Amino acid sequence: MNLKNPITLIMILMVMLGSLAAAAAEPAADPAAISQSNALTDQAQSSDIYDIKPIEKIGFNPDYIRYTVYAALAIAGLALISAVLIFWNKWRRKPVQDVVAHLCPKEEAFQLLDQAADLMNTDGRQFYFQLSMILRGYIDKRFDIDAVEMTTEELIPCIVQLRLDTDLQRGVKEFFNASDPVKFAGFTPDRLLMAAHLEFVKNFVKATAPADLEA
Repeated sequence: MNLKNPITLIMILMVMLGSLAAAAAEPAADPAAISQSNALTDQAQSSDIYDIKPIEKIGFNPDYIRYTVYAALAIAGLALISAVLIFWNKWRRKPVQDVVAHLCPKEEAFQLLDQAADLMNTDGRQFYFQLSMILRGYIDKRFDIDAVEMTTEELIPCIVQLRLDTDLQRGVKEFFNASDPVKFAGFTPDRLLMAAHLEFVKNFVKATAPADLEA
């Protein structure tokens, strides 16, 4: 650059003067504003700082655990009592079937009749269930009729076809017609009638057993 040229010197001076003028035109920093800005910055930073809370215990309340255990034990106890009652009720009402397999129909029937007689004083409905099943089972094995699976309406015509004594046929019909309401409709049986029906079934077995088995 040729500094000896007057034009060049004038241009350099003009640039320098312009720079000084621009610098003078910028507003000077206000100390109060700077202080306020710093205060706001400190406040913003301090707002991000929180007090440390005490450590909270995490887990189950011991009282809840204790009450839960008590409730579980109570439920288990009730379930056990219910199971015992159901089992006892089924055992008490279980049909008497502990009969030796080799017994003839007559012997089997009389053994069952002796056991069913005990129900007369405790459960009339169950007595008729037992007595009806004994008579049906005997007819099934003695005459080869599927009496156990038949309804009363189906069984009576089959009894008629056996050509048994008229009193026996009439007695069978009367017995089943009297026992069905007790078994299925909840009728209360008469004690004297129960004894008469028990005696009838015994007589029916005796009268229809094969001659070579009669005592």
